[in-house]
Amino acid sequence: MRKVAELAVLQALQALVSGDLHGVDVYNARLPLAPYVTMNWSTKVSGVPTSGLYVTKGLDLPPLLARLIDTVLPGGPW
Repeated sequence: MRKVAELAVLQALQALVSGDLHGVDVYNARLPLAPYVTMNWSTKVSGVPTSGLYVTKGLDLPPLLARLIDTVLPGGPW
């Protein structure tokens, strides 16, 4: 199970760092009306700390992030 969780985290971080899952400017972000989901993330890219904020309106996450939560937190966030 640990390898599956590590792979889920790695895939989600790769998508966030590459911009495939778009983040927002942390300092200028305006949150949408509720309900919404936010996710703070951080990692190292070539040894350099990188972080961001992902925000989505509603409660439906992109499949990649939903899989991450289901894998790392069995039963999901609720």
